[in-house]
Amino acid sequence: MPEDIRKTHVLNTIANYFGFDYDALTPLSDHRALGNFLDDANCPLLSATRGHKHSVNLSNEIKVTEGSQCLVQFKVRPDVITPENVHTNIFLSSMIDSPLDSLYYMIKSVFTPALRDNNADSKAIEQSKDIERAKYFLELLDPIKADFNKLENLTLTELVEVVDKTQDAYDELWKQVEHDEYPEQRMKNLLSITSNAFVQTVQKQLSNIDLWSDSKDSIKSREYLRNGATICGQWSLSIERLTGTYWRNYNPHPWKGEPFKATYLLQFKKRLNEIISIRSSYEQSIRFSSTTNKENLSPKKVFAPFMNLNAIQIDPYTDSQWYSAMNQFENLMTNTDRDVAKQLREHFQTIRSNPQQMLVDFKRYSDLIQRETIRKDLASERELLLGQLESDIRTLTDEFNNLTNGRMGVGGKKSITRGVNRTVIAGLLDASRQIETKVNNIITDGEKLLGDLSGYARVASLAKQLKQDLINWRKDKFREWCQDTIHAIDDPKQELSLETSGRLMELDSRDGKLRVLYGDRLVTLLNEVRQLSSLGYDIPSKIMKCVDIGKKFYQYGVELQAVAHFYNTIDTEMIPSQQSLMLDLAKSFERLVKDPKVSRNKSVFINEQTIC
Repeated sequence: MPEDIRKTHVLNTIANYFGFDYDALTPLSDHRALGNFLDDANCPLLSATRGHKHSVNLSNEIKVTEGSQCLVQFKVRPDVITPENVHTNIFLSSMIDSPLDSLYYMIKSVFTPALRDNNADSKAIEQSKDIERAKYFLELLDPIKADFNKLENLTLTELVEVVDKTQDAYDELWKQVEHDEYPEQRMKNLLSITSNAFVQTVQKQLSNIDLWSDSKDSIKSREYLRNGATICGQWSLSIERLTGTYWRNYNPHPWKGEPFKATYLLQFKKRLNEIISIRSSYEQSIRFSSTTNKENLSPKKVFAPFMNLNAIQIDPYTDSQWYSAMNQFENLMTNTDRDVAKQLREHFQTIRSNPQQMLVDFKRYSDLIQRETIRKDLASERELLLGQLESDIRTLTDEFNNLTNGRMGVGGKKSITRGVNRTVIAGLLDASRQIETKVNNIITDGEKLLGDLSGYARVASLAKQLKQDLINWRKDKFREWCQDTIHAIDDPKQELSLETSGRLMELDSRDGKLRVLYGDRLVTLLNEVRQLSSLGYDIPSKIMKCVDIGKKFYQYGVELQAVAHFYNTIDTEMIPSQQSLMLDLAKSFERLVKDPKVSRNKSVFINEQTIC
């Protein structure tokens, strides 16, 4: 096992402080308090107290007695200690007589002179022009402030709601235009801190759960594990959407770097899924096993390799111990796995002619099939499934080609539109996303169930290429829509331009009827923008300006239609004696409608009372 430079650093610091040889402290390398301090982000400190005969006592609490020597190492930030932050995230303080005396001497001798002699920072704060900006940012984050203040006291179910609220708050922070942009590097830091906070909260919820028992609480522990994995997955997906799609396409403040990856959160999610898989595969094995074999499958025996590990703590130095324990577990389950593989093979033989049902059952027993022995024994069945996934990819490729060639919904093919008011552009983009979702499922299922097969690389390549083609096509289609729409707005001869800058009403010279010039194209544009925005697309400002005008027109569209109907039918509804009384008002109204200075470039709205 490679040297843990974190432990070396901490123990060297203790040895130097007490004047001991480092070798004398090496037995403390496996001390639980040291492991907690390094691997548990929620553990804030490590105290080292000098004992009798040159010994050192380690603890995660400060216990100072009169006349004792104590060195406290504590974290500046609540993070797991890594080789990268070991020199920047650990602060030192010695304890003399009592914590209060130590604090007094530190303030008096160290910090008071430093603050008195260096007032540059205070001047910078007083003169900072960013104070108002910072206050505004704080206001944007206020909706989630209370949640994060009590984060560790929330249940995992409540935490799911906090994840959604956090995504909304950060999206608003990134897109704000009242002040200078929120910097990308700072947002990366914020996302990293938030990710670690969610991990720490889940870890705390799981810390009192026995992950390896088969007691009446085992169902509860599985539920906690799944909820924890769901929270991590939901937040990682939120980050991916924000930094990979929404912000990257937000022209006023685009995300320029690579999509952010919350590495520690992803590692923790992977560990939770591994624990879930181990538990699930064990329970499925029990159901498949004979009565005799069940006696050799007690949780105490098969989970023994994990008993002395803190499975929910993640760092490079304990990873090797974790995977060693997993290998031991596999070895203990070998005989059982052969028996299970035989029964699964017989089951898949009965449904061999139904590939879709095979896929369903493979996913159902996916945790079992990931075990080495079972995976090898079911090689031929998995090859058959691989062929089915390749066929599915080709079918989805055909669907995509039909979509791009405008053949969806023709000749009995599946329609792209859903809902009466679904616009063409939104239907196309949404249909491509549905195809991509199916492709993603194939990639996920294939990697999990078939990743070790020689032919999988080819199928995975086809799937990933199709996914990229779908993404590129959506980008091109949206860009094309933006260009066409802006051209229609700018071109005075286009219907859309006339509807947003021309007359609202006109008299038809052929039949004298009054017509409202609020056409279908503008209504369609309003629906397109609404639906595209709901899909996460950033609409260009020029189109949004046109939409804002269109909304004002639309607000009075129904009233104008009523006015036109009243004007066009009034002659048949009035008695002859009233016609002479209405003549002057009718002529005035006609002049108003015909006058280009009034009806062009101005929003003039008339109600029935105006001409009555």
